[in-house]
Formats: sequence, structure tokens, C-alpha cells
Amino acid sequence: SGFRGGGRGEKPHPYPNMYNIPAMDCIETLELRRSATVKKGGKLISFTAIVAAGNGEGSCAIAKGKHVEAIKAIEKATRKCHRFSSLEHFDLYDKRTVFHDVTTKFKKTKIIMLASKEGMGLRAPPVIRALCECIGITDIQVKFHGSRNRTAMIKAFWKALKEQQNPATVAKFRGMAVVDTAMLRGG
Repeated sequence: SGFRGGGRGEKPHPYPNMYNIPAMDCIETLELRRSATVKKGGKLISFTAIVAAGNGEGSCAIAKGKHVEAIKAIEKATRKCHRFSSLEHFDLYDKRTVFHDVTTKFKKTKIIMLASKEGMGLRAPPVIRALCECIGITDIQVKFHGSRNRTAMIKAFWKALKEQQNPATVAKFRGMAVVDTAMLRGG
């Protein structure tokens, strides 16, 4: 079992055939960090890169790569993004925003993710804005409280996206049917 899905309580993978993976058009380097380890012979410098790759239609992957050269670290992370196991699919409302507001916490970073009206744009920190562009989100408002560490912000946003539920899932759980309210209003 090389990928998630199919088990009890788990949602099936959006791309059950690993050869049907969508092309990742958008590739963004979210963070590039330099670190030094002090050894007997001097400092060993290495780079850590966090890269996001997405198709702009809800499918995206984030991965981390480490190497002694910055470019190699970015390449390594990009290769990891294109793996089948790291790919996630997020349902979007009108192919532009999230279905509902989500508040969650990752370590010391609290995130408030708010669904926005059409034309509101991306109101989020630059790191999250780049990630939203890869996913295909065009209207969203994101607020952070607590730690503003980039890695923590990325992971908190990813966790919030995974926690959102689409109306079909909620209706199935409650034993109800999904009704389009726009059709009832005549719009």
C-alpha cells in the first residue's frame, strides 16, 4: 500500500492511478533557509528549501529538500513534490475559494482562514499567497496569531485546508441531500 486511501475512515486518493497525475504548472519556492553546523574542521553550511508545486485547479504538493548547495536543495524538493505520495487534492468553492471558515492551530501558530467573496483577492502573508496561487485559490483571507515562523505558517495553512469539508461530505454524514441555494433564489 504505497498511498493513502481506501481504508476505513480515510477518503480515497483523488488520483487512484499513479500514472494519471496532473501536470504541475506552478512551482514556487516558499522558503530557503541556510544553516551552519560547527564541526572540528570548521562550519558545514547546508540549505533547506520548501517548495510547492500545483496545477492551479486544487491539486498541490509541498516538500522539503536539504543539500549543501541552494539550487540542489530546491531541485530535490521539487522532485519530491512531483511524487505521487505527496500530492493532495483540495475541493474549492467556485474554483476560487474555500467552502467555509476554518480556525485551527499548529504548535504555537493559530490560523484563521476565511472564505471570501469574488473579487476580494488574496489577503494573506506572501508565503501563503504563493501557496494559494499553486493550489488555485484566488479569493481568501488568512490571519495568523502567535508564531509567524514561515514553516509553521505553511504547515498550519496545509492543516486548515485538510480540515475543510465540502457540502457533499457533510450532507452524506448527516444523511441529507445537497441543495443549491442559488437555484432556489433564481440566480
